[in-house]
Formats: sequence, structure tokens, C-alpha cells
Amino acid sequence: MKKTYKVIALLSTAFALAACQSGEKKVDETSAQTTVAQATTQAPTTQAATTKATTTQSAKSNQTGEATYEYKEPGVTVTLKYYYKDDVVYKQEGTYVYNPKEMGQDPEQFKVTIQKAFDETKGVKGIEGTLEFKDGVYTRKNTFDYNTMDFVELNKRNPKKYPPKNDPLYYSEAVKKLEKNGFYYGFPVLLMTTKDKETGKSNVTPLSSSFVLGKSIVVGIGFGNKGFKNIEGGSDVTFNIPDENLYESVKKIEKFTGDTEISEVKQNLGYIYCEDKFKIAGFTELAGEMVNSVRIKECPIHIEAKVTDVQKKDWFAIVTCEIQGIFVDEKIMKDDSHIDTKKWKPLIYKFREYTSTGDRLGLNFNFQEV
Repeated sequence: MKKTYKVIALLSTAFALAACQSGEKKVDETSAQTTVAQATTQAPTTQAATTKATTTQSAKSNQTGEATYEYKEPGVTVTLKYYYKDDVVYKQEGTYVYNPKEMGQDPEQFKVTIQKAFDETKGVKGIEGTLEFKDGVYTRKNTFDYNTMDFVELNKRNPKKYPPKNDPLYYSEAVKKLEKNGFYYGFPVLLMTTKDKETGKSNVTPLSSSFVLGKSIVVGIGFGNKGFKNIEGGSDVTFNIPDENLYESVKKIEKFTGDTEISEVKQNLGYIYCEDKFKIAGFTELAGEMVNSVRIKECPIHIEAKVTDVQKKDWFAIVTCEIQGIFVDEKIMKDDSHIDTKKWKPLIYKFREYTSTGDRLGLNFNFQEV
């Protein structure tokens, strides 16, 4: 059935709040500490190369001791133990437990991915590791001795990932990366479409951190996303808002990336490169009306926008866009200019689970259909 869309001047409803993260945990000196963190969007780093040393050492430069961190999300459990002296990590132990089925991954594809990651450091001086498979679960264990590690050999194997020399890994800096907890208390899912200007290929990036005020829409997005790289390349953006009926389609692409250079963080979480996420999800591309990025036909709401500002933070960016046009499926319209809120059931991302809106509880004193 052909969908008909209405063009609306702008939406005044805030879709979601930008990504939050928890503050840094206090670490007791000269004592072991175990912290069980909430599930994060990214796994903690396992190599010194992914944690760049700062030019100024931490104020807690006299920190000495051990610390263990555990991260969990569906199908993944990561446990890291740091040994550090004067804030410099000299040894790191990691245990990674993966259940491909619970992760929503193809077991055979995941086998290739994890074996490739394991082989990359196999036999390197200063690194010990094992990889086991039992009852459908992979367990990978690594020990990194930064005092003896052969960084030259690592650099030969993968120059893009490993530096040719051993820059100090500061525990205080590693903690900041480990504690990037996304406090996702409930945000509508966005499917952001962008275009690679060099290849002309379109990409879809699932997001959940956003808000709308006036003609501006603001989103938070990690540096490792292909969508962000396309934005840096000058692409316009379209925010396609799925309803609850598109849950299965969103699930199909949540572990895929459109970037051929997959970061170690994403590799550890089981991300796999996919050239055409539209095909995997069963999405139909519609040409943009006011921008050069495509729309997703199956989504009831499309917001076309142009990027006006990018503010880079620690590991993500706050991207501000100016809305150029909004298109809404007539099925959820009350009249030519208002959405019937009783019919609109957006897909919600809440503490790493997908849900939707329930029955109406009441109305704001200034309520009117959007």
C-alpha cells in the first residue's frame, strides 16, 4: 500500500534528551576495587592503542593498586582488571564472554570476527591469550604486560590500531573511558540517514539521544559511527522516526556498521560490516525532498535537516541541525496540520530495552495535537 505523507512546518515536541553519562567513580588507593557498571554502548578498551596518553598526568598521580570492572549487556560480559602504579597501568587482564545468539549475531560470521581479533595479537611478546568455545559461548582471555609488550610487532600487524611505541596508559584516563555509561531512561529511536559524498552510498544509523526545539534538532552520536563520518564529509541528514511496528527491523541492523574500518571497541561487541543495512532491515529508500539524504518509507515521520554545528566531546559529538521539512504519514494525522497523538506509538529505547508508549494518562493544561 502506498504511503501518503503530509508536510508539517515543524514539530514542537521534544523527542528525547541528549546522552548522559555518569560521573567518575572514586578509587581507593593501594586497594583492589570491583565496580559493576551498567551496560554501555561500547565495550571497554583492551589495548593501549585505543586509550591515548594525555600530555598532563592525572592529579591522582600517586594512585597505586588494582581495580576490576565488569560490563554486561545481552550476550556479552566483559571483565577487566587493571594493575597500576603512580597512575600508570603496567598490566591488564581481560575476560570476554560472548553468546552470539543472545547478541543477535550469525554464529558463523561471529566465529570469523572473533578469531580474526584473537589472531591479531597471537604470539606477540608481552601478550598472552586464549580463545575457547563451549555450548555456543566464546570465552576470550587476554593478559597485556605493558612493560614487555612488542608494540613494533603490533604496529606491523595493524598500523591503524596500534602505535609503534609504548605511550603510557594512565589508569585515570582509562577509567574515564570505562565509565561512559549511557543513562538511557527512555528515548524515541531515530534512524538517521546520511550519504557518503565520495561513494554516493546512503547509510542508516540508529540513534536515541535527541531533542527538538523550534526549528533545531540536536542529536548525540559517537565518533565511530559511519553516519558521523558522513556528517564530517558534508552530508545532510534525515531523521526517520520508527513506530513500534518497526522493532524487528531495527533489531536486524543494531549490530551492523556501515564503516569498513571497525574500531576495536565495536569488534569486541561483535559489530560486523554491512554494505547495505537498508536491505537487511527491509527498508525502502525515498529520495530526499529538501536535502540530499534519503528517507525511509516505512517510518511514519521523516525530518529532513541540514547540519549547522558540530561540537566534539570526549568520544561523541553534539550535532545541531536546522529542520528543512517534516513529512508525516497520513495514517497518524488528525487533520492537515496535526498529528493524532492517540495513533502515534514511537519505538522507545529505555535502559537498553525496546518498548513503546502505553495508554494516555492525561493531558497537559496547554495540550493540543502536534
